[in-house]
Amino acid sequence: TEHLLEQRKQITNYKPHMVVFKNLERQYRKRRGERMIPTCPNCSRGFRFEELSGWVNERFEKGLRKREE
Repeated sequence: TEHLLEQRKQITNYKPHMVVFKNLERQYRKRRGERMIPTCPNCSRGFRFEELSGWVNERFEKGLRKREE
């Protein structure tokens, strides 16, 4: 019964949109030397979160990418 209650709690708290961020945080919090940093999807070079310099509207970016195809 406790197992089912715990499972229900996990399902209730599950937020699929947060999975990527939780994974990023888990990788970034590893000990120095084992720590992983994300890579740029365009150039494949690694970057630190502190290097993020701005944000863009998702719909606007989707439109730009669609036009570039």
